[in-house]
Amino acid sequence: LEVFRKAYQFNILADDSTGIVYNLRDIGRTFTTLNCADSSLYYYKKALKYAERIHKNHLMGIVQSELSGLYIQLEMYPEAFAAIQYSNKYIKGHNTAPYYAILADYYYHINQLDSATFYYTQAVSFNDFYQKQGSYKGLGDIARKKGLYKKAMEYFDKAIAAETEESQIVSYYHTVADIWRQRKEYGKVVDACDQMLMRNQGYYPAVLLRQEACLHLGMYQQVADDYQRA
Repeated sequence: LEVFRKAYQFNILADDSTGIVYNLRDIGRTFTTLNCADSSLYYYKKALKYAERIHKNHLMGIVQSELSGLYIQLEMYPEAFAAIQYSNKYIKGHNTAPYYAILADYYYHINQLDSATFYYTQAVSFNDFYQKQGSYKGLGDIARKKGLYKKAMEYFDKAIAAETEESQIVSYYHTVADIWRQRKEYGKVVDACDQMLMRNQGYYPAVLLRQEACLHLGMYQQVADDYQRA
């Protein structure tokens, strides 16, 4: 955060208008990561105002696109939809995968699952690995909601294959383990937990899930071993 703030001050001195917009956007992103929604919203809006002031349409579209994602997180759905449409006005044709992905997220969160499925499917058709990860997860979540567990697993396998961040892969396997647990397929729960623990040995939720699955399978020594690990 401090690095972005220093870069912001430097670009003010250098009178770099484009850099200032990106700096404010990056500060907003950082606050989002830190779960400081009010601060994040403040900096995104400040970035948008600056982009509007210098009449940089593409920058306005980029900021609005990210702002729409924040609005979705805050459940401010009318604002999210307006920001999505605004961003598309300025960046459509440059790269439409992010537009389809954020529109899919919007429809998913307002429970219009058919529309969400359509736009997630559009997003994964592009050679954009970042959008593929989230969109495959979205398709998996929709399939799970509809009780299509085999299809859900296929999508989560694709999300895992497209992902590069170990922490996110662990999160996907956690979802997979929860689905198998719901289906009472405890051997597959153990397999998913092993994948999590291979990437993060201290991931306590995986240990608990594994213990429960091993109890159902009568693998009592494994339960004892997991208890020691916990």
